[in-house]
Amino acid sequence: MNNNSKIKIRISNNAYEFVLNLLKFHTEYDCVSLEENLSSKCCKSPKVQIGLNNAENFDILNKIEDITFCYNLSLCNNVKDVTIVLKDSTLHAKVSTINDNFKSHSCAGCGKSKGNCSGCK
Repeated sequence: MNNNSKIKIRISNNAYEFVLNLLKFHTEYDCVSLEENLSSKCCKSPKVQIGLNNAENFDILNKIEDITFCYNLSLCNNVKDVTIVLKDSTLHAKVSTINDNFKSHSCAGCGKSKGNCSGCK
């Protein structure tokens, strides 16, 4: 488990501005959520999903300037840090994990061995 129960979050300047504008436009949300991606177990799928949400739905709040990031304590058991970048108008999260089971999704979805997977279709 992450000793201080907070995940270290880094965000690039352009991703920060992008998220800030999203939150200003979507006033029904007050935070950026980080959640385990449960929708796909492909080894090429993102480990953490980024979304807009409401802080009341989460255990932990982590503020970076004017943006509040929120996530549940269970994510702290698996994730050490998250780096958020903007590429082609899409937010991407690079995740450093604590737990090996969290980082090793199988390639069962695409039928290839772990080292040769180019992503599930």
